[in-house]
Amino acid sequence: MSEEQVTQRKHEVERHGREDLAGEHLVADRGQLLFAFAFVLVWLLDSFVLRWTTFLNGQVSLWIRLPLAAVLFGVAIWMVKSGMTAVFGREGHDDRVVQEGAFAYLRHPIYFGELLVYLGCLMLSLSLMGAVIALGAAGFLWWLCRYEEELLVERYGEAYRSYQREVPMWIPRPRRNLGSR
Repeated sequence: MSEEQVTQRKHEVERHGREDLAGEHLVADRGQLLFAFAFVLVWLLDSFVLRWTTFLNGQVSLWIRLPLAAVLFGVAIWMVKSGMTAVFGREGHDDRVVQEGAFAYLRHPIYFGELLVYLGCLMLSLSLMGAVIALGAAGFLWWLCRYEEELLVERYGEAYRSYQREVPMWIPRPRRNLGSR
């Protein structure tokens, strides 16, 4: 474990008071907040004030976009709630690869839920400027996922590698045997 990883591990234990969490990057929360703030600011300004890149709103009916946004927000809420419950609501905090709830379908359901919120907002107002910020956020979240997966492989070894082979990072796919989870 590198010196940076040791420092980040100490930060994670101090932050959550739990040894069983693999950890997240020190800039994870700040980066997510920065992207969220930038997205909301740009999306609101472009959607309701400037209207520089919202020309697609006239091409796609609001009656199509509203139900899509509602579905995206609903799935996002389930992903985040299920993921947070699986990680932080566990009794006993056993040290193992979490595979319950949304983690049975995606390795990073909380980050995926965050992306769905961006997409839901973009469905409400098709702001291309907002989409650029959302793409930046997606890249940042992908980088966080890769970082966290390195920690998880280091911590759980073959158990996590097997989980990586079985469960996709972000894009859910039909499972062959849904009864196994």
